[in-house]
Amino acid sequence: MTIAQMRENQDVPVVIIDKNGDITYINNKFIEVFGFTHSDAIGQPVLIIIPNELHDAHNMGLSRFIYTEKPTLLHKPLNLKAKKKNGDEFDAEHFIVAEKKGNDWEIGATIKPL
Repeated sequence: MTIAQMRENQDVPVVIIDKNGDITYINNKFIEVFGFTHSDAIGQPVLIIIPNELHDAHNMGLSRFIYTEKPTLLHKPLNLKAKKKNGDEFDAEHFIVAEKKGNDWEIGATIKPL
């Protein structure tokens, strides 16, 4: 799956972030499931949808990937928790891809509630 294919997918929540971890894109299914609007989410750190106890792991993993450019969690399903705008957490299958555009990375994920 590519970032472009993720942008076209409206069947599952999709979020795309930049190399800093800031949200650059969400689809309508994301809005429906997570409760964030475009104005709530775009430009915010992706940590708004990650439970607090996973923030450090996310930050370390993203930093390691950006620095080394060696993926450890891409292109395979991951069962992790996600967090809605109202704070409710739920189990979800995440599928993460990354694409380099010039010197920058774009990282996308589908987040399918389980």
